[in-house]
Amino acid sequence: SRIFEDYLRRNSIPYQIFGGLKFYDRAEIKDIIAYFRILVNPCDAISVKRVLNLTPGIGKATADALLEEASNKSLNVFDLIDRGEVSSLPSAGIKKVQKFLENIKRLKEFSLNNSVSSLCDEILNTNGYINELEKEKTVQAESKIENLKELRVSLSEYEATNEEPTLFNYLDQISLLSSI
Repeated sequence: SRIFEDYLRRNSIPYQIFGGLKFYDRAEIKDIIAYFRILVNPCDAISVKRVLNLTPGIGKATADALLEEASNKSLNVFDLIDRGEVSSLPSAGIKKVQKFLENIKRLKEFSLNNSVSSLCDEILNTNGYINELEKEKTVQAESKIENLKELRVSLSEYEATNEEPTLFNYLDQISLLSSI
Protein backbone atom coordinates (compact mmCIF):
# COMPACT_ATOMS: atom_id res chain seq x y z
CA SER A 1 0.00 0.00 0.00
CA ARG A 2 2.97 2.31 0.50
CA ILE A 3 3.25 3.17 -3.20
CA PHE A 4 -0.43 4.11 -3.39
CA GLU A 5 -0.27 6.10 -0.15
CA ASP A 6 2.79 8.06 -1.30
CA TYR A 7 1.14 8.87 -4.64
CA LEU A 8 -2.10 10.00 -3.01
CA ARG A 9 -0.27 12.18 -0.46
CA ARG A 10 1.98 13.77 -3.09
CA ASN A 11 -1.09 14.66 -5.15
CA SER A 12 -3.14 15.89 -2.17
CA ILE A 13 -5.79 13.23 -2.69
CA PRO A 14 -7.58 12.36 0.55
CA TYR A 15 -7.79 8.65 1.33
CA GLN A 16 -8.65 6.21 4.08
CA ILE A 17 -7.19 2.83 4.92
CA PHE A 18 -9.73 0.16 5.86
CA GLY A 19 -8.78 -2.99 7.72
CA GLY A 20 -5.20 -1.94 8.41
CA LEU A 21 -2.75 0.81 9.19
CA LYS A 22 -1.08 3.40 7.01
CA PHE A 23 2.40 2.29 6.01
CA TYR A 24 4.29 4.75 8.21
CA ASP A 25 1.98 4.02 11.17
CA ARG A 26 3.05 0.37 11.41
CA ALA A 27 5.15 -0.52 14.46
CA GLU A 28 8.04 -2.04 12.53
CA ILE A 29 8.32 1.06 10.32
CA LYS A 30 8.05 3.41 13.30
CA ASP A 31 10.86 1.45 14.97
CA ILE A 32 13.30 2.09 12.13
CA ILE A 33 12.18 5.69 11.77
CA ALA A 34 12.82 6.13 15.52
CA TYR A 35 16.43 5.06 14.98
CA PHE A 36 16.70 7.57 12.13
CA ARG A 37 15.25 10.32 14.29
CA ILE A 38 17.63 9.87 17.21
CA LEU A 39 20.60 9.88 14.85
CA VAL A 40 19.46 13.31 13.64
CA ASN A 41 18.12 14.55 16.98
CA PRO A 42 19.33 12.78 20.14
CA CYS A 43 16.94 14.93 22.21
CA ASP A 44 13.86 13.24 20.70
CA ALA A 45 12.76 11.51 23.90
CA ILE A 46 9.87 9.64 22.27
CA SER A 47 12.16 8.03 19.69
CA VAL A 48 14.84 7.34 22.31
CA LYS A 49 12.28 5.54 24.47
CA ARG A 50 11.05 3.51 21.50
CA VAL A 51 14.58 2.42 20.56
CA LEU A 52 15.53 1.71 24.18
CA ASN A 53 12.51 -0.59 24.42
CA LEU A 54 13.72 -2.44 21.31
CA THR A 55 17.15 -3.00 22.80
CA PRO A 56 17.68 -6.48 24.28
CA GLY A 57 18.18 -6.31 28.04
CA ILE A 58 16.66 -2.86 28.39
CA GLY A 59 13.05 -2.89 29.44
CA LYS A 60 10.37 -0.30 30.01
CA ALA A 61 11.40 0.35 33.63
CA THR A 62 15.04 0.97 32.65
CA ALA A 63 14.02 3.22 29.77
CA ASP A 64 11.64 5.21 31.98
CA ALA A 65 14.22 5.60 34.76
CA LEU A 66 16.87 6.71 32.29
CA LEU A 67 14.62 9.25 30.58
CA GLU A 68 13.41 10.63 33.90
CA GLU A 69 16.95 11.02 35.23
CA ALA A 70 18.07 12.72 32.01
CA SER A 71 15.11 15.09 32.20
CA ASN A 72 15.80 15.90 35.86
CA LYS A 73 19.42 16.73 35.01
CA SER A 74 18.43 18.69 31.86
CA LEU A 75 20.42 16.33 29.64
CA ASN A 76 19.55 14.05 26.80
CA VAL A 77 19.92 10.34 27.50
CA PHE A 78 23.10 10.05 25.46
CA ASP A 79 24.89 12.85 27.30
CA LEU A 80 23.76 11.36 30.62
CA ILE A 81 25.23 7.96 29.71
CA ASP A 82 28.34 9.42 28.06
CA ARG A 83 29.19 11.50 31.12
CA GLY A 84 28.75 8.49 33.39
CA GLU A 85 26.12 10.31 35.42
CA VAL A 86 23.54 7.50 35.48
CA SER A 87 22.68 6.88 39.11
CA SER A 88 19.17 5.47 38.79
CA LEU A 89 20.26 2.06 37.47
CA PRO A 90 22.17 -0.90 38.89
CA SER A 91 25.62 -1.58 37.39
CA ALA A 92 24.26 -4.31 35.07
CA GLY A 93 21.72 -1.84 33.69
CA ILE A 94 24.40 0.82 33.26
CA LYS A 95 26.51 -1.61 31.19
CA LYS A 96 23.53 -2.32 28.94
CA VAL A 97 22.80 1.36 28.34
CA GLN A 98 26.49 2.03 27.71
CA LYS A 99 26.43 -0.68 25.05
CA PHE A 100 23.29 0.97 23.65
CA LEU A 101 25.15 4.31 23.48
CA GLU A 102 28.12 2.69 21.71
CA ASN A 103 25.75 1.20 19.14
CA ILE A 104 24.08 4.57 18.53
CA LYS A 105 27.46 6.28 18.17
CA ARG A 106 28.53 3.63 15.67
CA LEU A 107 25.29 4.07 13.70
CA LYS A 108 25.75 7.86 13.76
CA GLU A 109 29.24 7.49 12.31
CA PHE A 110 27.91 5.01 9.74
CA SER A 111 25.14 7.44 8.74
CA LEU A 112 27.67 10.15 7.93
CA ASN A 113 29.41 8.05 5.27
CA ASN A 114 26.64 5.87 3.86
CA SER A 115 23.26 6.11 2.16
CA VAL A 116 19.99 6.10 4.05
CA SER A 117 19.12 2.68 2.61
CA SER A 118 22.49 1.30 3.77
CA LEU A 119 21.80 2.77 7.20
CA CYS A 120 18.46 0.96 7.29
CA ASP A 121 20.24 -2.30 6.45
CA GLU A 122 22.80 -1.66 9.16
CA ILE A 123 20.11 -1.00 11.78
CA LEU A 124 18.25 -4.16 10.82
CA ASN A 125 21.44 -6.22 10.93
CA THR A 126 22.72 -4.69 14.17
CA ASN A 127 19.59 -5.15 16.23
CA GLY A 128 18.67 -8.55 14.79
CA TYR A 129 15.15 -7.32 14.08
CA ILE A 130 14.55 -9.47 11.00
CA ASN A 131 16.18 -12.54 12.56
CA GLU A 132 13.79 -12.31 15.51
CA LEU A 133 10.81 -11.99 13.19
CA GLU A 134 11.97 -14.98 11.13
CA LYS A 135 12.17 -17.08 14.30
CA GLU A 136 8.50 -16.35 15.05
CA LYS A 137 7.32 -18.08 11.86
CA THR A 138 3.93 -16.41 11.95
CA VAL A 139 1.86 -14.63 9.31
CA GLN A 140 2.18 -11.37 11.28
CA ALA A 141 5.97 -11.70 11.45
CA GLU A 142 6.13 -12.42 7.72
CA SER A 143 4.00 -9.35 7.06
CA LYS A 144 6.37 -7.22 9.16
CA ILE A 145 9.35 -8.53 7.22
CA GLU A 146 7.61 -7.63 3.95
CA ASN A 147 6.90 -4.13 5.30
CA LEU A 148 10.55 -3.68 6.25
CA LYS A 149 11.58 -4.78 2.77
CA GLU A 150 9.14 -2.26 1.33
CA LEU A 151 10.67 0.45 3.53
CA ARG A 152 14.05 -0.48 2.05
CA VAL A 153 12.57 -0.16 -1.47
CA SER A 154 11.09 3.23 -0.59
CA LEU A 155 14.50 4.40 0.67
CA SER A 156 16.15 3.34 -2.58
CA GLU A 157 13.46 5.21 -4.54
CA TYR A 158 14.00 8.26 -2.34
CA GLU A 159 17.75 8.16 -3.01
CA ALA A 160 17.22 7.78 -6.77
CA THR A 161 14.78 10.68 -7.04
CA ASN A 162 16.31 13.31 -4.77
CA GLU A 163 19.28 15.58 -5.37
CA GLU A 164 20.33 15.50 -1.71
CA PRO A 165 19.15 12.18 -0.28
CA THR A 166 20.29 12.79 3.29
CA LEU A 167 18.82 11.28 6.43
CA PHE A 168 17.62 14.70 7.59
CA ASN A 169 15.90 15.38 4.25
CA TYR A 170 14.26 11.95 4.28
CA LEU A 171 12.85 12.52 7.76
CA ASP A 172 11.66 15.94 6.67
CA GLN A 173 9.93 14.43 3.64
CA ILE A 174 8.12 11.69 5.55
CA SER A 175 7.10 14.17 8.24
CA LEU A 176 5.50 16.33 5.57
CA LEU A 177 3.80 13.32 4.00
CA SER A 178 2.48 12.20 7.38
CA SER A 179 1.15 15.65 8.26
CA ILE A 180 -0.71 15.89 4.95
